[in-house]
Amino acid sequence: MPSWSATARVRPSWENATTQAIRGIWREVTKFGIVGALAFVVDNGGYNLRVFGLPGAGGGPMRSAPFRRPWPRPPRR
Repeated sequence: MPSWSATARVRPSWENATTQAIRGIWREVTKFGIVGALAFVVDNGGYNLRVFGLPGAGGGPMRSAPFRRPWPRPPRR
């Protein structure tokens, strides 16, 4: 008597290939998503540290840099 069951379903080769392709694509999408999410957190965390500084430590190094002018404004007439 064979070791396999007579009622076992044998998948066609195209079905195996399709299943493996879909699994491979999902694996790649998952890896890409994890790396993208990590980069998003690092990028936004670094930006917020530069602009706002550490919590409770006052302003960050760029707190008013976008609004500060290195020269005085000319007098208005």
